[in-house]
Amino acid sequence: MKAKQEAAIAAAEKAAAELKAKQDAEAKVAADKAAAELKAKQEAEAKLAADKAAAELKAKQDAEAKVAADKAAAELKAKQDAEAKVAADKAAAELKAKQDAEAKLAADKAAAELKAKQDAEAKVAADKAAAELKAKQDAEAKAAKIIADGKIAAAKKIAAAKAAAKAAAAKAAAAKAAAAKKANTVNCVKGTSVRTFVAKSCPTGWKKK
Repeated sequence: MKAKQEAAIAAAEKAAAELKAKQDAEAKVAADKAAAELKAKQEAEAKLAADKAAAELKAKQDAEAKVAADKAAAELKAKQDAEAKVAADKAAAELKAKQDAEAKLAADKAAAELKAKQDAEAKVAADKAAAELKAKQDAEAKAAKIIADGKIAAAKKIAAAKAAAKAAAAKAAAAKAAAAKKANTVNCVKGTSVRTFVAKSCPTGWKKK
């Protein structure tokens, strides 16, 4: 009876041990499965979190890169615009300076040509006026000479006539005086001397010739 009981106990213990081993195995399988599922879930969640973080990081980096690229592009454009404006202003200033210089040269040339033309025209006009004035003066001088020559000739003629009349008058007066003198003179001698005295008779000591 005791042996039977012991055998029953042993069988019960064996059955309990087998049940425990089975339960432990099932628990281990369940635990391994739960651990594997948990690990898979955690890995999936970690992957999702990592993908999300990577996506967010990439989106942030892309946004920052876009902002930086836009800023760099804006700065580059502003720099290029400023350089282009400086170059355009310089080119415009150089072009204006060149045009001003060319305009000044053209104006100076035109002014010089105009002055030369005006000087030439003024010289021609002055020469013409001088020639006309000289011709007029020559004509007036010639006319004046003709008039003067006529006056001189007339004056000479008048003077000659006056001189002739004066000479004739003088001659007549001389003749008259000579006749009168001759009528009032007497030729006298004294020894070898002969003299004419203005008187009607010879002085004392002289004899009428």
